[in-house]
Parts: sequence; structure tokens; C-alpha cells
Amino acid sequence: MRLLDVTTLQMADFFGVDVPRYAILSHTWGREEVSYQDMLQGRHSQVLGKKGASKIQAACLRARRDDLHYVWIDTCCIDKTSSAELSEAINSMFAWYKRATVCYAYLDDVNADLNQYAHIQVDTAPTPKELDQIIESDFARSRWFTRGWTLQELIAPQNLKFYGADWKYIGEKKSMAGILSHITGVEERILAGRMQLNRVSVAQKLSWASSRVTTRVEDMSYCLLGIFDINMPLLYGEGSRAFERFQEEIARTTNDQSLFAWETTGYDHGSLLAPDISCFSRAGKIITWDRLEDSGPFAFTNSGLEIRLPSLSVGTDPTKRSAILACPSARIFRIASQSHRLAVVDIKAAEKAELRDVFILRMPSSTVEEGFSTSQESVKIWVRLEVDNNATTAPEFEVVDSFPPQFWNRETLTFWMRKENRVQGAVHLLSKDGDEFVIAVGFTRTKTRFSISSFSSQWVHIMPVDERLTLEQLCHQASIVQFGVDTATTSHFEQAQWTVEAAINLSTIMGEVVFVADVNVSQR
Repeated sequence: MRLLDVTTLQMADFFGVDVPRYAILSHTWGREEVSYQDMLQGRHSQVLGKKGASKIQAACLRARRDDLHYVWIDTCCIDKTSSAELSEAINSMFAWYKRATVCYAYLDDVNADLNQYAHIQVDTAPTPKELDQIIESDFARSRWFTRGWTLQELIAPQNLKFYGADWKYIGEKKSMAGILSHITGVEERILAGRMQLNRVSVAQKLSWASSRVTTRVEDMSYCLLGIFDINMPLLYGEGSRAFERFQEEIARTTNDQSLFAWETTGYDHGSLLAPDISCFSRAGKIITWDRLEDSGPFAFTNSGLEIRLPSLSVGTDPTKRSAILACPSARIFRIASQSHRLAVVDIKAAEKAELRDVFILRMPSSTVEEGFSTSQESVKIWVRLEVDNNATTAPEFEVVDSFPPQFWNRETLTFWMRKENRVQGAVHLLSKDGDEFVIAVGFTRTKTRFSISSFSSQWVHIMPVDERLTLEQLCHQASIVQFGVDTATTSHFEQAQWTVEAAINLSTIMGEVVFVADVNVSQR
């Protein structure tokens, strides 16, 4: 950990148990911040001329008055030209704020006339009138309460002191816990130090950040790592994928199903993972529930999410079901709706629900690389390959070619494309024994609105490999043969030792319309 000497303004590195007592600064970044390179090269005249220098000087002066010899400030104590150092710092930052002897929260946009806050410096609850005044004050409206990074800087330190413009003292976190809870939504007992962070549901913690912002999209996930006690590599440039990875990391460390208790009015993208942090804006009252322990753990694989949930039918359509989450204030999750909405289910109905294993396919990464997102209109064709296990020498097939290659996930045999009027694709499968064949799939769309009734036909065709033709040409031939044929939803192909049969059906999986092509390879 690199610290700044408050007297000499020299940098010093410390490791493990050798880290001394130190102060730490929490603030919002502005123009002309002082960097590590500025401090390292000793450009004192340039440093003192920058606007950010006054914060460093004031924090050092404040630390000396508190009998501390070192301070940590994110602008100048991290070498941001080193990706490895930046990654280590972000993954360690929550712990650094937690271990600090004192944290100074500098709110430079709060009025220097702080007499209106005098009553909140003591451990007494404000009157309703006083609370209204504070909520409408420039303190509650400070930019500091809107930034993503300052959430962990509010929660982590045990000794947090607020300062306004000109470094006038406002108050400290414990005595202001009730007011800060009103402003931020963070549980008051957490801020007062009377409750452990791990007792708060995943959904509640995500709700605290739902209205906050960061300059970079990825930082909205990275700034929450310490709050969830997880680590993950930083990949700037991945955009919204960072929030998906972040949720997957949470799932690896907890069975808390409130991770899925989010809502959106946008298009249902067929995943139990939220597309962005704002989906948890109404999740502040959701807590975990131990009455559904039979649901068991859930896990993310390279193919998607596997989870066991109590399930209830919705209306008369057997394809539409709801899954019950272990979250008391929102215990039912609408699987089949066009937008994710939560509703309350009666406890007796929940206990009578049927446990079902649910598998939600992952969107192929190749599609993401092509610039598509789950919010765009697109559709999956899942080829579910099953080999006869009773055979004496059951072949193991691998994909050797696919068309179009950028839309196939070869590991999961999932084909993903935009909802064009006509879609077709094919894969070439080969076994270790030399058995091979081509599976071609496709569908035709007849209506503008996307639903199960939008498709007039879907087809699957099994055929031999023809070395004279490319996979694209074979797929095109299959589409011509199958188009308009009543039996296009099934196909039959025979080799010397094996029979291959296929059938394709349109299905709804967790609210997502998916074509499932079941392909069975059996011994003749």
C-alpha cells in the first residue's frame, strides 16, 4: 500500500502488517487533480498550481492534527499507468477504507455556513421538521451522494467525518446514521456499526447503488466489489458485460436468490441477470428467506444458469410459468412476461409449488463481439444433442465447422441471430470414429411483433457431408428443400451404424422464445 507522508509529501510503500496508522480521503474528482506522476517527479510548483492540490494539503493538515503521519488519496497514491496496480487498488480499496484510522469525506459543494447542521453532530434523532430541512439542504444534494465510488467510502470506514467547503466540520457517520440512511437508502444499522454487511440481502445492497453514477460503465460494477467481498479482473472496454460478470461472481459466493429480484420495463432479454444496476431501484426492502431451502444452490456454467426453483403455472398456457424466489417482499418472479415484474404470492401457494430444474442459456460471446446486445431483437436456436448411452461404443461428436460462424456458440450448440424474416444456420459434427453429418436449422418469420405466433414455420434437416460443397451451400440447399414442407419440423438420417433423428419445436424458456432442436443419435 502506497501512502503519502503528511509532512514531507513523499511517497512510501508498506506491506502486510507493516502498514502504519493512516488517514484516508473520500471526495469527488474534479478538474486538475494531482496524479502519482506529479508527486513522484517532484513538480511542486506545478502541483501547487493545480486545483486538486488544495485537497491534498488540507487532508495532510487534518491528518497531522489527528496525530497521523500518513494519508491515502486515490488521485495521487495509485499509479494509474499500471493496469496491474490499478486492478490491485480497486480490488483492495474497500479494505483500505475499512482499515483507515479515520476517513475524511470532503464535500466541496456543501455551503460553508454549517450552522444549520449543528444539531446533527450529537447522537439525537432530528425532528420531522429538521429532517425535512436536511433532506432539502445542499448537504443531502451533494454530488458526493450520487457517485458510485463513494458508496463504499460511506460504508467501509468505522470512523468517517464529513467536511464541507473550506473544510468546515459537519459531523460524523455514527451520529448521523439516521439522516444518512434517509439520503442514501443504506440500512441505518449498517452505518451505525450495529449490523454486519453480510446480513444484508444482495438485492438491498444493489439497490443502494441503483441511482448512483460512474464516469465509465465498467466502474459501476468495479466500485461495488468490496461491498460484496468479491474480486474480479478489470477489463476496461467490456462495457455492460462487466455487470453481467459482476453478478456471476456474486452467485459464486452466495445462494441468495434476491440477486434475481429485479424489475425492468424494458424488453425481456431472457436472463435472470439484470441488464444494469437501475433494475434494483425498488429492491431496498427485499430480504433473504429461509422457507424455501429445498430450492438448493444455483450455479453458472459455460452454458448458462442452472437453478432449482418452486414453479407455478400462469393461466392456462402450459409454457407460461412463474418461479418463486426466496425473497419475502417479492416472492414471485414472472418468467413468461415480456418484462421482468415481481409480485407477491401467498405463502400457502408458495409451499404447494412444484420444484423444477431450470436452465437458462447464455448468450454466445461471439454475438456480443458482433455488436449485438440482449436488448435487441434476436432469437436462439438450441441444438440439444443426445447420443444413445446404451450403445456399445457411443461416439463423441465435436463441431468442426459452423455457418455463419460468428453466430454459433460451438460449446453449447446454440445459434443466435437477429429476428430477421428468414434465418438459417448449420453445424458440421464429427466423431472420433469418423462418423459425421450436418445439422441445418432455420425459421421463417411472418409477423412484425415478436411472439410465438410470429413464426409460420421452423425446420431442421440432417444430411451427409459433401466435400464438393461448402457448409453455407449445404445450408442453403436444406433451406430450399424444407421451406413450405409440412414435415420440416422433423428429419431422419441413417449411416452404416447410426440413425440420426431430429425434431425442432418453438418453446418459451424463462420468458424467452427459443427454438429447441432435439437431435438423437442411436445405434442401428
